[in-house]
Amino acid sequence: MIAQTFYELQVECTGPTAELEAIFEQLLDANAISLERREDTKQLTKVVALFDIEPSLEQVDFYLSRCLLANIKSVQLQKLPPTDWVHENRKEFPAFKIGRFWVHGSHITHPAPTGLFPLCVDAAQAFGSGTHATTKGCLLAIQNASRSKRHIRRILDLGCGSGILSMAAKSLNPSAAVMAADYDKISVETTRQNWHINQYPKTAFFALHSDGFSHERLRGKHKFDLIVANILAKPLKQFAPLIAQNLASNGRVILSGLLTSQMRDIRAIYRHHHLFVMQHIQMDAWSTLLLAPKTNYTKR
Repeated sequence: MIAQTFYELQVECTGPTAELEAIFEQLLDANAISLERREDTKQLTKVVALFDIEPSLEQVDFYLSRCLLANIKSVQLQKLPPTDWVHENRKEFPAFKIGRFWVHGSHITHPAPTGLFPLCVDAAQAFGSGTHATTKGCLLAIQNASRSKRHIRRILDLGCGSGILSMAAKSLNPSAAVMAADYDKISVETTRQNWHINQYPKTAFFALHSDGFSHERLRGKHKFDLIVANILAKPLKQFAPLIAQNLASNGRVILSGLLTSQMRDIRAIYRHHHLFVMQHIQMDAWSTLLLAPKTNYTKR
């Protein structure tokens, strides 16, 4: 393992933290985000973000000045000593159950509990170790989308990150062909590695470098029965027409990576493309939506 230097940005506030989390993740490209709550100080919350490149304090101050609810008390940026952060993170990553899945890092060696699908994913360079609320919401939605008697033949994981969602979908639909796509080449390679580590078959599996639907394999005549897009609100809006065009007539779409406050806008845009919410999963300040075409819509 290689020691790496990170920069830690700490922001203390007494209000809701969703705005800060969105700024760090969507605007400042933080590598990791954590929350520390202190009940003894009027519910003061410390939001900690790690960066592999030193963020501009001027830029940080600009974005923080736009927070309406966080009620920021202090901001501190410090350079951390070189540390093998991947190793340290893995030590703090216990296995956990979410729906029918058992998510764990490679440092966990004992077998999965009976009846659960194991997903081995280490915290690394690609998003999606399974701990974030958006990933957990998608895992639950994939399980719900796979319950029906529809035969899921083709699956697309758009913005695949670590590949955890494509592996989960394959677990529940073993005969399906799976395409995992990401604009980040590291994520594409990480997905391939995780499929190999988890011993998923290489047949009918493609990990593609693609900015949205730019790769021609994603726009073929064969539609997808399940599309999972755990990205961010802005690209979810941008890709809505293409997601609708490339979905089978009885298909399902899972959208995540959006704050609950952004859910109404996303729902309205997809309704315009004749995709309607079947299920809304909310965890913390984040939302995951399971959608279907109106002609096949059955509310649960």
